[in-house]
Amino acid sequence: MQYLMQDYFQVNTDILQGYRYLGGEDEYRPQILLIYGQMLKNRYALGWYGVDLPKNWMEKTTQLNLIYSNSLVNLHAGEDV
Repeated sequence: MQYLMQDYFQVNTDILQGYRYLGGEDEYRPQILLIYGQMLKNRYALGWYGVDLPKNWMEKTTQLNLIYSNSLVNLHAGEDV
């Protein structure tokens, strides 16, 4: 997904920023955040590994606007988009 966002849509991505925001660090609120279904099972992917997020991490997505959703992904945008 990172390559699609960067190369096709020309949107800068920062995987660590999304992780920090979902982990509770509000100052890292992203312009765009992509949540995919496997995150619920395999956790947040950082490099080659799935990293645990806090128990209530999905609540952070409600602070962003849902701009796209299908059965595989949800795309959320902050106020800056």
